[in-house]
Amino acid sequence: MKFDLFFSPDGLEWMPHQGNPVIDTSDLPGRWGPTNFMGWDPIRKVYAVHMENCHHRKCPLGKRVIGRSESPDMVSWSDAETIIIPDGGDYPDTEFYAMPAISYEGIYIGLLWNFRTTNTTHYPELVFSRDGIHYRRPYREPFIVQGGAGDFDGVSIYAGSPVVHGEKILIYYSGVNWRSPETLLELGNRAGGAIGLATIPLDGFVSLDGNRGLAPGMASDGKGPESFSQAVTRSFSFTGRQLYLNMRSALQQWGVGPCEVRVELLGPTYEPLPGYTFGDSDPITETGISQVVSWKGGSQIDHLAGAPVKLRFYFKNAKIYSFQFR
Repeated sequence: MKFDLFFSPDGLEWMPHQGNPVIDTSDLPGRWGPTNFMGWDPIRKVYAVHMENCHHRKCPLGKRVIGRSESPDMVSWSDAETIIIPDGGDYPDTEFYAMPAISYEGIYIGLLWNFRTTNTTHYPELVFSRDGIHYRRPYREPFIVQGGAGDFDGVSIYAGSPVVHGEKILIYYSGVNWRSPETLLELGNRAGGAIGLATIPLDGFVSLDGNRGLAPGMASDGKGPESFSQAVTRSFSFTGRQLYLNMRSALQQWGVGPCEVRVELLGPTYEPLPGYTFGDSDPITETGISQVVSWKGGSQIDHLAGAPVKLRFYFKNAKIYSFQFR
């Protein structure tokens, strides 16, 4: 496999680099397989590429694994470093085929292609990293779930890099209803595939989900703090004048009672700050990516900027994606 570099001043006329190919995997026997170019990495300040770093099992582990290579100029590339391998939390037949990745709000988000060699299925798993090398994998389930029997994406999903577009994140993927040659032969003219599109809200890779409360028409589950799910942040200091939440009501998704979110400000030793307690907090009840948090009608908190604080979220029938001060 070889990669040539081309330049263009206008996106229409392209000129080849005189030193092509800039990557020649024949010089790296048994290494680079399916490859995803990240492009410019604004965190590590290099160009980056992720690949299957064993060319179909030709590595000491005998499995497909993920590697990363970097370049300061897209011409000279480092030797690929293996960064993700199957571990004890994976099924024994798990291998990793590829990993499209992006930088997002100061961290790396990857869609790790899981390949199960026994049942020959393929799906993306959400992974993330703060340094681009050490990835965490707390969510082992498919990030995009395969379709049902007969659907174009019923067996394998090959996800592309997430694209931020307005208030949504778009993930285009190739889906097929087969994976192994045996299945392809068995399906005959029923075998097929198509391009799919998965969407999530801005910041919607993961969420804090509030308790689902009670269904409409049932007796009230109470209004006090004990009737809410709760989450407390670690101590931090902030700059800005207002606190914003990116959240979504789960009424339509779960078919339960009304959404409600309140926020309490705490000191570093968990004591509620006067004027910013649960009782002072104004309820937020609707979906929005920039919901302003307020307490008895007031939202200005710049007088607390620079001091250590914690946030305690009270939420029910709601999904909280992120918060920020600005």
